[in-house]
Parts: sequence; structure tokens; C-alpha cells
Amino acid sequence: MTDTDKIAKANDLLRQTFLTGKVVMTAGIYSLPDDTREEIVTKVRGFDAFTEDNDPYREHDFGAFEQDGVGKVFWKI
Repeated sequence: MTDTDKIAKANDLLRQTFLTGKVVMTAGIYSLPDDTREEIVTKVRGFDAFTEDNDPYREHDFGAFEQDGVGKVFWKI
């Protein structure tokens, strides 16, 4: 396993479980209704749309998606 593979695996574990690091969110995301915020958290945890464009180093440390009623949501490890 390469170092990049190890980093991606560690980032996947954090993103999917929130157990191996500290999770923070912006005040804007925190202020959303509970159900919207939960949808966003679920999408972050399940994110797997990594491509050369959004993950050029293959570390699985960034993503973005559209959220109804919110717009574009970005996440970063």
C-alpha cells in the first residue's frame, strides 16, 4: 500500500465514521434546520464521487455537492 493509499484510507475512515478526528462545521451549516444538517452530514459520510478534477492527489480529502435549499456545500479534511 502506498503512502497516498494510506492517507486516502485514513481520510475515508474519518469521513465515514467521524471517529478518528475532530469534526467542525461552519456557523452557516450549523444554523440550518436539523433535518437539512443531517442530510448534509449523511452526504459527507457517503461521499465517493472522487475524480481527477476534485481529487488530483487521490487523498480523498475534499468534496462538494449540491444541497436542496442550500446550494453548493464543500467539505474538507
